[in-house]
Amino acid sequence: GSGGMVDGGVIKSCIGQILSDKRDVNHNSLGYYTSMGRGEWADIRAELDALNPELMVEIDSALFVLCLDEYDVSKSEPGSEMTERDAIPLIKNGLHGEAYNRWYD
Repeated sequence: GSGGMVDGGVIKSCIGQILSDKRDVNHNSLGYYTSMGRGEWADIRAELDALNPELMVEIDSALFVLCLDEYDVSKSEPGSEMTERDAIPLIKNGLHGEAYNRWYD
């Protein structure tokens, strides 16, 4: 990318397109490999760096990864504040959710 700011409407449109995509989830996506053992991932990473260095630089320069999980974060009572107890499952999902849509590197 150009490294410039992207308009919020463009981001919203992109997310809408992703959410409306009806294809099956690719459980062998690139993010999955980052959940492997350190040595195994290092070997795969070296191959990817050699095959497509531009893509790997672009991924590495990303500010964040957005995971669009179907995970219920609702609280027991509407309008109530999230408690520490409510947050634990949410945090666990963020750290240990489906490996195919995470980037652990």
